Formats: sequence, C-alpha cells, structure tokens
Amino acid sequence: MPERNAGFEEVLEAHVQIRQWLAGEARPPLLERFAEGFSMFTLKGTVLDKAQLEGFFAQAYGSRPGLRIEIDEMHDVAPGVVTYREHQQDDSGQTTLRWSTVVFDGQGKWLHLQETAVTPQPV
Repeated sequence: MPERNAGFEEVLEAHVQIRQWLAGEARPPLLERFAEGFSMFTLKGTVLDKAQLEGFFAQAYGSRPGLRIEIDEMHDVAPGVVTYREHQQDDSGQTTLRWSTVVFDGQGKWLHLQETAVTPQPV
C-alpha cells in the first residue's frame, strides 16, 4: 500500500474546491486552506497576499463554466514543499498549463505559492 502523502492530498483537495468555485458549482470554504501570511507569485508575475487572493476569488466565482483541472507530476521537494503540474481547460476553450510550487506551514496550510506558465515549444 502506498504511503500517504499529506502534501499531495492537500494539493488535490484544494484544486477540487478551486474548480468548484471558479465553475460556479459550489462555494467551499477555500480561504481556510491559506495561512495568514500567505503570498503568491501568479502566472503574470503579480504578488498576492491572502487579502488579495480573497478579492480574486470573490470576483472570479462562476467565471470559468465547465472548468476542468488536472494535477499530475507531483513531487516532494523538501518537507512541506510540493511541486506539481496543473492543466486547466474550460467550456470556452481557455487552456492553461503551469508548474507550481507550494510551501506549507507547520499546520498544513498554504504559506506560499509560485506559479510558472508553460508555453508550447516548437518541435
């Protein structure tokens, strides 16, 4: 039986809630997952704190109908640090692919998130 990985489980569970929120299917308690000192570097290079993340989610509810999120390539980098690849696609055809690194605090809350866009390379 594979060993349980709390960081991997948290990444997967958080993205279920994020998908539900952005697709407008549910209003899960998303912000409870994030530490008070949370910071994030977005795909556009913007830095968000927890209050700004809350503002983003408030505006983005239901903005991505039919959203699908797939998470793969999860790796433990160090204790409390996980990297993963995330693919998003919605009913409008909008698609994003990114690599992310999350740092968890001692209670398993998201303390920092770094997102890096993946762009297709010519063959």
